[in-house]
Amino acid sequence: MRNKGENMKSLKEQILSLGSISELSEVIAYAQECKVMLAKASISVGAKVYVVQKTKKTLGVVEKINVKKAIVKLPQGTYNVPLSMLEAA
Repeated sequence: MRNKGENMKSLKEQILSLGSISELSEVIAYAQECKVMLAKASISVGAKVYVVQKTKKTLGVVEKINVKKAIVKLPQGTYNVPLSMLEAA
């Protein structure tokens, strides 16, 4: 069985060998979908999560989960946050 590092190296090589921009765009879209699915699977109502932004991570609590976004209570207030921006705390 291959370890994580070997898998990443193989994946990076395959991405570099793509023939067109449209194929790369498909890979990017699929990776984003996977990111959302993983977030959705690991987050539930009442769970503590980090809202990840470019320069900071803010701790909050999930109040409700919708199809593409979750309502998260943060120290500054309650926000509707895309699932792709959430990480389990």
